[in-house]
Amino acid sequence: MEKKFLDELSEFMPKMMREFAKRRSNALTKGIITVPQLVLLEIVSEKNMCTMTDLAKNIGITTSAVTGLTDRLMRSKLITRSRGIKDRRIVIISLTEKGKNLIKKLLHQREQMIKKAFGGLTVEERKTYLKLIRKMYDSVIKK
Repeated sequence: MEKKFLDELSEFMPKMMREFAKRRSNALTKGIITVPQLVLLEIVSEKNMCTMTDLAKNIGITTSAVTGLTDRLMRSKLITRSRGIKDRRIVIISLTEKGKNLIKKLLHQREQMIKKAFGGLTVEERKTYLKLIRKMYDSVIKK
């Protein structure tokens, strides 16, 4: 890969990430939840419910770290913990109504941010971007 491309991308990507982070939802900027907590909430939202072990694998952290995250989210009444019916050792995490509402709000804010970010691109440019980012994702996942 050419050095000029790597240099420009290394400079530009962090700038772009910072700009997205600045515009991130009010819940994050007001300290209601942290980014790792948001990631956990999104995973639980996608799967409807999740075990602690699955969360640890999906996020890439230890189960004890997931316990810390879920403790804080429970105190905020965003999730509930329950035990597995067949195996009481399994801890299942679900979103509360408050958690579902927060995720819905955050996803709407993210959608608005994406609309703004990509609003200046043509339909073809957006399709090309999506195609490239999927290809990059597949490349990262395979390694």
